[in-house]
Amino acid sequence: MSPRVIEVDAVLESLGTNPGRIDALMAPIPDDRRRARPRPDAWSAHEIFAHVRACADVWGGHITTILADAPERLPAGDPRAWAVDHGYLDAGFGGSFAAYADQRASLFEQLRGLSAVDWARSAVIVGASSRAERSVHWHAAHIVRHEDQHVTEIRRALKTVTSRS
Repeated sequence: MSPRVIEVDAVLESLGTNPGRIDALMAPIPDDRRRARPRPDAWSAHEIFAHVRACADVWGGHITTILADAPERLPAGDPRAWAVDHGYLDAGFGGSFAAYADQRASLFEQLRGLSAVDWARSAVIVGASSRAERSVHWHAAHIVRHEDQHVTEIRRALKTVTSRS
């Protein structure tokens, strides 16, 4: 099944509002609850956010590179390894969220004035077992779809762990 198409205006709206949605969920919750796992086999809200931030960095980086350098190919990158390598799992929420919000503001600023031709610019993304041509629009919509799913997961995780206390 191919992912649903999200029009550019809707992509921009979600890219602009998702950080606020995440902050509204996470900021009022004490750190121990953000880091508590709702089940032993599930990620905590903090782990989910670290993953969201890493994905935004990796995929947002693809967008920036495609727009700036017009490469033919880019390595896929591994957001889970990125989160570990950059200490996102150990970081406090306030500083980590501020960095995520800054990265998003920069990405949003890059995207909001693009022409249709620029939204269509692409590179072949090369992973360990895959290759696919992905446009700026595809990457931005992918960030939105991915974050929407994880915002729901953050909400559920926090609801579960706060109901225990």
